[in-house]
Amino acid sequence: MDQIFTIVSTIFPLLLLFVLMYFMVIRPQKKERTKHNQLLANLKKGDKVVMTSGIYGTIDSIDDKTVTVVVASGMGITFDKMAVMQVREQA
Repeated sequence: MDQIFTIVSTIFPLLLLFVLMYFMVIRPQKKERTKHNQLLANLKKGDKVVMTSGIYGTIDSIDDKTVTVVVASGMGITFDKMAVMQVREQA
């Protein structure tokens, strides 16, 4: 009986820690990732965006993996699509 109590008293804190980590870290990150993937799927030419580097610009062209953002007249920079942090205005 003492062995069972020892095993349960050892496993319970670890299980509790895992449950807390899930609800405080893993679940919110998963929801944020889903929201960001949805944002990336809805990007289109003309959207005003902010990149993770802090650069503001307007999407000039977009494909599966990259996005070209115009940051000044005639000056476009190609970024990885994942670098889009947020959409400021939609076209």
